Amino acid sequence: MWAIGSAKNPLPQIDYEMGDTLQTVAPELVEMKSYNDTTIIVVTAENGNSNTYTIYHQLQHSEVDTLAMIYVNDEPLANFHADTLTYNLTLPVGTRKLPKVEFDKGDVWQTAKLDTVLAETYASKLEIHVTAESGKQRTYTLNFVVEKSAVDTLVMITLDGKPLEGFAPNIFSYNYTLPIGTDTLPTIAYEMGDTLQTVSVVNNGVNGSYQIIVTAENGTQTIYTINFTVAKSTNAYLKNLFYDGTAIENFDPELFMYTIKLPFDTAAVAVPEISAEKGEENQTVQITQAATIADTAVVTVTAEDGVTVVVYKVAFEMLQSDNALLEMIFLNGEEMNKAAKGFTVNDDFDAETFEYTIGFPYGTQQLPEITWKGQLPNQYYTTIDSLLVNPKDSTAIITVVSENGEVTNEYHLKFYVGMSDNCKLNDLYFEGVQYPPFEPTFHSDSTEYVLKFEVGTKIEELPKLEHVRYVKGDEVQIVNVTYEQLLKDTAYTTAGDYTLAFNGVLVANNERIDKQAGETVTLNAGDTLFTKVNVPNPFKIFVSVTAQNGVTRRIYVVDMQILKSEFSLLDGITINGVALKGFEPEVFEYTYLVPMGITTVPLVEGIVDMEKHPLSPREVFVTMGNLGDTTYIYCEAEDKIHQSIYKIVFESSTINQGDAPTKEDVHWTVLGNGFFKATTCRNNVKIAIFDTAGRLITMQDVPVVDPNDDIRDSGAAGVTFHFERKGRIFIYVFYYGTKKVITSEKFIY
Repeated sequence: MWAIGSAKNPLPQIDYEMGDTLQTVAPELVEMKSYNDTTIIVVTAENGNSNTYTIYHQLQHSEVDTLAMIYVNDEPLANFHADTLTYNLTLPVGTRKLPKVEFDKGDVWQTAKLDTVLAETYASKLEIHVTAESGKQRTYTLNFVVEKSAVDTLVMITLDGKPLEGFAPNIFSYNYTLPIGTDTLPTIAYEMGDTLQTVSVVNNGVNGSYQIIVTAENGTQTIYTINFTVAKSTNAYLKNLFYDGTAIENFDPELFMYTIKLPFDTAAVAVPEISAEKGEENQTVQITQAATIADTAVVTVTAEDGVTVVVYKVAFEMLQSDNALLEMIFLNGEEMNKAAKGFTVNDDFDAETFEYTIGFPYGTQQLPEITWKGQLPNQYYTTIDSLLVNPKDSTAIITVVSENGEVTNEYHLKFYVGMSDNCKLNDLYFEGVQYPPFEPTFHSDSTEYVLKFEVGTKIEELPKLEHVRYVKGDEVQIVNVTYEQLLKDTAYTTAGDYTLAFNGVLVANNERIDKQAGETVTLNAGDTLFTKVNVPNPFKIFVSVTAQNGVTRRIYVVDMQILKSEFSLLDGITINGVALKGFEPEVFEYTYLVPMGITTVPLVEGIVDMEKHPLSPREVFVTMGNLGDTTYIYCEAEDKIHQSIYKIVFESSTINQGDAPTKEDVHWTVLGNGFFKATTCRNNVKIAIFDTAGRLITMQDVPVVDPNDDIRDSGAAGVTFHFERKGRIFIYVFYYGTKKVITSEKFIY
C-alpha cells in the first residue's frame, strides 16, 4: 500500500538478493510501470526447481472534497464553513458585473473549477465544483442579487434652459402661461435623481398638461405635471380670400368688399365657392356662400378672444362671350370628318382649323348641302348665319362673329370630284388545279385566306400563279398576282458583274469589302460575293388590287398550308441498343430491371422508322431518370401539337447475380435442329460437354441473362451449341467456378 501523494513522486526501484549464486532470476531487472501494477519475480534453482514471488501494488487516494476558504472581491466569505454549500449574497446598488470569486483548496490533490451558471442584470449564480483525488465530488453555490435604487425624484426641470419657477423635487404640479400665438412648447429638460432611473413624457400640447414620469430602478414612480395655457389674440383680419381655390386679386385684410368677374358660360353657371385663409390659427371663420350669381357671399371672422369681429363681402359679374367657333360642319347631313362615307376630307373637323379640301366620288354633279352648328346657342353670336358659295371655283365660306363683337372667324371649304377608290374584288378562285375550299369563304371585305392541303401533298401539286382567277370590282382596277418574296442568304462564286438588291460583302484576296444595295460588283475568279436575294414562296400568293385613284390598295393573301401529321407513336424503344421486349406503340408504361448492384440506368432511345411511316416525321426527346425513378420518352408529331409520352421505370433486380447458383438458377434448352442453349442468372457459371467415356468435348463460360428475361426463354442470353444428328449420348455439366458441380444430365442427338 503506497501512501497518499506517492503518485506525485517517481516510481520506486525494486531490488532483490539471490539465495545463492547458482540461481537464475527473471526478470533480472524489475521495473514498475504504474502504482496499480503487479510485479512478478520467478526464481529458478540450479536443479530446475522454481518459486514465484508476486508483489501487488495499490495507491492510496485523498478523499478531501471540501474547500478551505472562498473569497469574494478579495475578502473571505463571511460565515464560510467547509460543509456549508449554499451562500446568498447581496451586491450594492448599481453593480453591473460579476464579483471576483477565488478559493483555497482543501489539499493539493483536489481539482476545483468555477462555473458561471446564471449572469443576469440583477441575479447571478456561480458554482465551484470540487473533485477529491479519489473522485469524490462536492459543489458550492453562490447566489448573488443586486439591490435596486429607490430614487424616483428629479433634481431640476428647465424650460428653454431656464429653471422652472418654484421647482422643488417634492412638488409635483405647476402652472405655466405661454405668449399669444405660441404653437409649440418650449424645450423641456430635466436632471435625473440618479442614472438608474427611467424617465418618459406625455405631451398634450400648448393648451394641455405635460407629464414627466420618473420610475426608480425598484419600480416606484413619481409624476411631475406642468399645465400650459396660451394667451388669446384680438386679431380678426384674414390673410387671404379665394374663389374656387384662386386668390382674389389685390386682396387687402383691411378692405372688406370685392367683385369677381366671371368668364362667359351659357349653362347655369356654378357660383364660385369662397374660402378663406386665416390671419391666425385660432380665429373662427363662418362663410355664407352666394346661392346665385346675383347674390353676395359673406365671410364673418371672429378673433380668438371671441369678441373682435370683421365681415368681408364678395359679389359676382359675368362677361360676354368671345367665342366665334363652330362645333361641326355638315355636308349633305354628314359630319365633315375622315370617317364620312359620302366624301373625303383632308382632315377631321377642328373648331380652330379654318381651311378644308373635300373630295366627292367620281361622277358627282353638284355641290353638297352645307349646314353647321356653333359651339354655343345662336343667341350668343353676333353673326353665325353667313354663307358665301361660289360654284365657279367650287368654294364656300362660313363667317362667324362672337357675342362681344371682338372675334371673327371664316371657315373656307374647297370641293373636288375624285377618281374611283374601289379596290375590292368580286371573286377570287383557282382554275385548272385541284384545291381545298377557301377558309373563310371568299368575301370582298376579307383579305386573309387559308387553303389546307392533305398530309403528304407535294409542293409541285399546289396551285401556281397561272391558276389564279379573279373578278374585278370595277374595270378600272389594276390587279397584280405574285408570290410572297422571302429573303435568302446567297453566295456567288462565278466570275461576272452582279447588281445588288441588298447590302452584301465581297471577299477578295482574303479581304472583306462591304457593298451597298444598288451597287454593281465585279466578281473575279477566286472571289466570293455574299448577299441576300428574293426567293418566291410557293406557299403564299398575293393578289394586289389598286383602285383607279392609284392610292387605295388592297392585298388578298392566299396562304396554302400542307397539313402536318398528327401521328406521334414510336416504332420501337432500345435499351443500350437492344430492342425493348414486349414493346407496343400504344402501350406507354414499362418496367425494366437492372442487375442488382448496378446504380446507373442504361441508355434509352426512341425509334422512329420513316420507311414504315413515310408521311409522319416525328421528333424524340428523352429525359433520363435515376434508378427507381421514371425515364420519359417524348414523341412529338410533325404538327408540334400531338405528343405521346412513354414511361420506363428502372428498378433493381431482386436476384443477386453474385450468389452461389443452385439447380434452379441454370437451364439447358433444346432449341431444335441440333441447337442447344445453356443459360443462367448467376455469375461465374461454366458449362462442360462430355461424351460417355468422360472425355471433355468443350467447356465455356455462360453469360448471365438479362434480369428482364427468364432463363427458360429461348431468346435469353446464353451459350449455344450445335451437334450433328448421329444418335450419340452426351452429358452436360453446369459448374460454379471450375470445380463445384451445380447439375448435370444426359442428352442424345
